[in-house]
Order: sequence, then structure tokens, then C-alpha cells
Amino acid sequence: MSQKVCQLAGMHPELQFLMVNSNEQKEMCRRLNVHVLPMFRFYRGAEGRICSFSCTISTIYKIKDALKRHGVQLENLGPDKGLEKSELQNSDIDASYNMDGGVGAVVPNNE
Repeated sequence: MSQKVCQLAGMHPELQFLMVNSNEQKEMCRRLNVHVLPMFRFYRGAEGRICSFSCTISTIYKIKDALKRHGVQLENLGPDKGLEKSELQNSDIDASYNMDGGVGAVVPNNE
């Protein structure tokens, strides 16, 4: 699964693909209501989270469909909304990247 997600990330350099090790970030997963793995969340600028779903190698099309459905707006998106207020209260959130699996998030790359 991780290899397929990495391939999609390579095909979409305008997006940021982030993966979190759920074993190391249990509290964050609890606060984000992640009960099934792997879980994918899509965020867009001021809109915040626009969709989330679980996906397996046999349902990888869900990620491709979400990319098509939500597209990437390159114009000014406004300030990033990011996480919900309850999610921000998590002091255990770690911004380190870990490609070993777990929870994934897809956000526009505004750099």
C-alpha cells in the first residue's frame, strides 16, 4: 500500500502526502477519530478537511477518485485552516515524516 501511495505522491508534486506511524502517535489518532487503518484525509487551505476515508490496496481507486473529485486549486486558497479545534488540543502531534504506514493526510503544497 505504501508503495502505491508513494507513486501517487510522485505523480502529484503539487500536493503534500504525509504519513504518520499510528503506533507512535496513538493519542493523535484517537483525537482524529481514526479507528480503521489505513485512513486517508484530504485538506484544502481555508476549507480544512474536505474528505476522509479508509482504503486498501484493492480500493486504491478511492484516492484517485478523491484527487479527481476535489482537484487542486492553485489560485489563492486563503489562510490554511488545517486541523479542527479539538485536534489542535493534542500536544502529542509530531510533524516528523514516517513512511512506515498508518494514517495519511493529503494537503495542498502551498510553498
